[in-house]
Amino acid sequence: MFRKAATYGNTTDLEEYTLSVVHALLKAQDSAFKAGDKAALRNARAKLSRAINDKYQLYETRIILLGSRDAGKSSAGNTILNREESELKKTVQCVKRQGEVAGRHITVVEVPG
Repeated sequence: MFRKAATYGNTTDLEEYTLSVVHALLKAQDSAFKAGDKAALRNARAKLSRAINDKYQLYETRIILLGSRDAGKSSAGNTILNREESELKKTVQCVKRQGEVAGRHITVVEVPG
């Protein structure tokens, strides 16, 4: 739902659109609750949950670190994720690490090199 807004023209303000969609879904949930309609309430909650999850995935940043052996990919990943992992070892398979940086969800994938 939010991806569609983000990819169709640059006139759409994603934050404004996000707030309007979430507001509309909250209104639908409130109406279903007041009416006592359990099926509509479940449906509204599911739509709201999907919308929030969609927004969260849209703001996720994924970084793949490529380079030769001893190029410093692990150190770069630690710097990006603001971590100080003392044990830096040779990577023999892909390693996926995640963290929150400046309010954004970041995924760093390090490939062997």
